[in-house]
Amino acid sequence: MKEIDIRENLITGRQMTFILIHIAVGVGFLSIARSIVTEGGRGGWITVLLAGIFWIGAIYIMGKLARIFPDQLVFNYVEIIVGKILGKIIVFLYFVYLLFIISLILSQFAAILNSFLLPKTPIPVLLFSMLVVVGYLAEKQLKNIGRVFEHLFFLLSLGFGVLLPIIFRIDRYNLFFEIEFSKLLKGTQVSLFSLAGLESFLVMYPLVKEKKNIQKFAYLSVAMVVLLYVYIVIINLGYYGEDVIAEVIWPTINLSKVIRVPFLGRLEFTFVLLWVIFAFTTVSGLYYLLVFGLQQKIPVKDKRKLNLFLIPVIYVITQIPKNLIEIFELSQYAGIFSVIFGFFIPLILLIIARIRGFQEG
Repeated sequence: MKEIDIRENLITGRQMTFILIHIAVGVGFLSIARSIVTEGGRGGWITVLLAGIFWIGAIYIMGKLARIFPDQLVFNYVEIIVGKILGKIIVFLYFVYLLFIISLILSQFAAILNSFLLPKTPIPVLLFSMLVVVGYLAEKQLKNIGRVFEHLFFLLSLGFGVLLPIIFRIDRYNLFFEIEFSKLLKGTQVSLFSLAGLESFLVMYPLVKEKKNIQKFAYLSVAMVVLLYVYIVIINLGYYGEDVIAEVIWPTINLSKVIRVPFLGRLEFTFVLLWVIFAFTTVSGLYYLLVFGLQQKIPVKDKRKLNLFLIPVIYVITQIPKNLIEIFELSQYAGIFSVIFGFFIPLILLIIARIRGFQEG
């Protein structure tokens, strides 16, 4: 990739932090409590902490690999490490993964928006509207996206703060430290997958201006996402209890129905709007990385032309899952690939690079 391209897309470490947070959170916060408690039991929130430790390790490995080629994109130096043929295959599979996860998030976006806010709006209209806006944002520079995400983060933080006044049954909290080790592994697996998107750190590394504290900013991203998920799981578990929460598809939205704020009434629509923002920022971040990566590997450099190709392709993929059950099942595969691209492939590339004599810098 030309140096001018990197210079035009440079972001600060702070902006990278918020981009990673928004990409990782996605739409998972609506159903994560159900998924984690179903598999991990009352101690499910602990599995989120364990998943966070895993991803901190993954960030460390990705950082070690990226420091060998600090000013090159992973799309390019992967071919230097393993050769052109295998390198192109890895990059191609990563692009397929991005298409897959973007499409899954959009499928959830359309289903929930159609159920809670716009029941009379056809789902294809919702999908294309989202894709057009995301495509437009992808034509901007990454630093602009980083600024938008930074401002939205503080807005979303205020929104989640309203969960605090809810009254819970204290007896449910007394059981939070009852860990069933048979469920710990399954719960940790679900938690690992719920943090999909953090592997984007490897792509953004060369686009950060100051490399000195880049690892710390990435660790901060993991910590903030983990704390948010732990907070959501504990809030929902404390209200519903283990048995009930497993039967609720969207526990956080249902929980918002019982929250009443003076002059605002019930907050379910407010939470759906917050979710729309999360879905939008997640898809926007991933879609930008997809377009940016394709620009480096194919002759087409015009983002508008790439949009004309990608938007119909993504729309077709969104039609594959026929219902929410299929979407949830496919999401597990997306989580598996996120771990592969965020941990195993970087680890293998790092080992091969060391064997071949590549050093940091």
